[in-house]
Amino acid sequence: MKKILVLIATCFTSTLLANSSLNFYTKTISLDQKQPKYHIQISYPQINAPATKNERQFNSVAKEWAQKQITDFKKSFKNWDENQYSPQMKAIPSTLTITYDLATLDPREMISLRYSVNKYMMGAAHSSHIYTSINYDLDNGKELSLADLFKPNAPYLQLLSKISEPLIKKKLDKDANGPAEIFKEGLAPTTKNYSVWNLTPEGIRFTFNEYQVAAYVFGPQEVTIPYTQVTQLMEDKTALSKCIKNKDCEIKERKTSSTK
Repeated sequence: MKKILVLIATCFTSTLLANSSLNFYTKTISLDQKQPKYHIQISYPQINAPATKNERQFNSVAKEWAQKQITDFKKSFKNWDENQYSPQMKAIPSTLTITYDLATLDPREMISLRYSVNKYMMGAAHSSHIYTSINYDLDNGKELSLADLFKPNAPYLQLLSKISEPLIKKKLDKDANGPAEIFKEGLAPTTKNYSVWNLTPEGIRFTFNEYQVAAYVFGPQEVTIPYTQVTQLMEDKTALSKCIKNKDCEIKERKTSSTK
């Protein structure tokens, strides 16, 4: 019979976000299995003592996303055959490690969450590392797409592509100590290319996953585009647009808290 050790640790932080009564804590799920051998550790945020339906809904969204990653990871072992691996390979377990960073638009309109997913499968040459994001509108109780920030039919993707390409090229050349190949198709003005986005105090941060804009050796890439460069295309009614124009709010970034 398979033996599974399950440890669920909950870490409360007393971090109070400025101008907001929202208080977040980190919940960590740890799973270890011996056959097949793997280790899972996933951290995700929760609003402490959620006071509204939308706050409770955010907690559900963050939790369900984390649980889906566990389910999908376990499914990858459906046809697992230990005989195809050498003793040396079997000594190194498969792993799934997920952490996050978090920002809020205060007072209380938006939560901008980015998950960092690191996965290694037994026998692989190296691990994979991807990012994904959830941007949640607390006022309306829904996840936001990038398109929600901009006016209908605005050429925002074309603008983002135009701004991003030279910034990525400059960074890659610096990392390579010379001219580096850039995968321009990964920066083309498509919804998929700019799907991992988050709010930061400096601007909208776009994360490009491994192999999207450059070779694996360069890893994931990031570009932060100042709000002032895209304000003219933003939908006036959004909380973010009002925040930028009226300067009556704060975008505050929080990192993953340590677990006890």
